[in-house]
Amino acid sequence: MSFQGIEFTPEMRKMVVNVKHFFDSIKKTPNVLEMSANQLSASALNISESTVRVIMAAYNKKGEEGLNFSKFEQRGHPTYAVESGVVPFVRQFIRRANKNGDQVNIEIIRNYMRDELHCDVCPYDSMEGIATMGI
Repeated sequence: MSFQGIEFTPEMRKMVVNVKHFFDSIKKTPNVLEMSANQLSASALNISESTVRVIMAAYNKKGEEGLNFSKFEQRGHPTYAVESGVVPFVRQFIRRANKNGDQVNIEIIRNYMRDELHCDVCPYDSMEGIATMGI
C-alpha cells in the first residue's frame, strides 16, 4: 500500500504511533531485531522513516492532539477567488467611495475585502474577479 502524495488522516497517524510503540516494546529485549523501531515501522507500513519520525515528533510533543495537524492549506497556490456573496458589498463600497469622491483602485478594494469582509484575494485574481463582477 503506497501513501505517496496522500495526506495522512489522524487515524492513519494513530496507526503509525501504535505500530511504532509495538516495535519499541519488542526492541526493549536485546538482540531481538536488528533494525531500529523507526525502520521496522516504516517497513511494516510501507512509508518512509522520515514520515514515521515526523508523526512521532508531533505525537511526543502534543500527544493525541499532535495527530490532528494538516498541511493541506499550506500546499500549492491558495484558492483565492472572489465569492459571489461578496459582490454586493464590494459594489456598495465602490458606490460609497465614488459618492464621497474618494479614490478607488484594485488595491483599495482588495484591502477593503481583506479588512472588512475577511476575504483575502490574490492581486491577479482580484483584477479578473472584479472585471467579471461588472464593476
